[in-house]
Amino acid sequence: MQLRLQPRKWFVYLNCGVAILFALHVYMSAWMVVEFDGVYEDGKPSPTEIHALVVVDADQTYIDVEMEKATSFFIYSFSRNDTSVEETQPEEANEEQDASSDTDFVELGRTLIFVSLLVFIGLHGLYFTSFRWTNVVLYIAFVWILLSFFIVFPTLYVYDLGSGRDGSLAYQNFASNDVEESLLHQDDDVDWHITHRGIEIETSYSGYDLGLVAKQDLEDARNSSNQLASEKYSHAYIQFGSTFSFQVGKNIPVLYTLPIFWLIFPMVSMSRTTTEEE
Repeated sequence: MQLRLQPRKWFVYLNCGVAILFALHVYMSAWMVVEFDGVYEDGKPSPTEIHALVVVDADQTYIDVEMEKATSFFIYSFSRNDTSVEETQPEEANEEQDASSDTDFVELGRTLIFVSLLVFIGLHGLYFTSFRWTNVVLYIAFVWILLSFFIVFPTLYVYDLGSGRDGSLAYQNFASNDVEESLLHQDDDVDWHITHRGIEIETSYSGYDLGLVAKQDLEDARNSSNQLASEKYSHAYIQFGSTFSFQVGKNIPVLYTLPIFWLIFPMVSMSRTTTEEE
């Protein structure tokens, strides 16, 4: 039995219809799903758990953050001292950061994907011409769409967080950046693996929170060794573990089936098909 059929005129119409159907299905689905699950495993804020879900589609960004067993965390937060160190930045650097924060990179990514899907559908019209390299152009456009969903759009989203538009959400809700920066003798562990929809990262950090150290002892604590800190500041030790998954929407992998249609129902230029039939 021959799996690959001979090119036919109606194969072009069939693949055009399938491409339009899949593009609409993908466009109306969730484009990116970010899940965060973290737990304080040791120290005063334990056993507080943090669960966050971010869903991004063509129109909006949906955010849901929950904290469980949070009583110990609130007590811990109110008991911490301010350990921040004032830093002065050049005025030019501040102006560049403000200019960067004015750019909505997520909206830029939405526009990029929308245009890419339109172009991908429009390129099917090349089969109604005598253009020789239609297949190559269509394959390149297909690869670009996959890269847009799996790499370009997530990168723009992360960059948008870092530029300050949603930075408070990323740091305050996902683990508290202030706490992590004030850790003495911090120990980090990161492990990650790729899934069929994205990437999953398992992280953990631990150390001695300077916010739990008396203000008059801060300078000595910063200069203390790991062994001395474990003896003198054991009450300030905390440990936090988390799982962070960055994935495309569950309907995006439907695009993987398009090459199967191209393999089973091959397309060539309509003019070439007419010549072969004659």
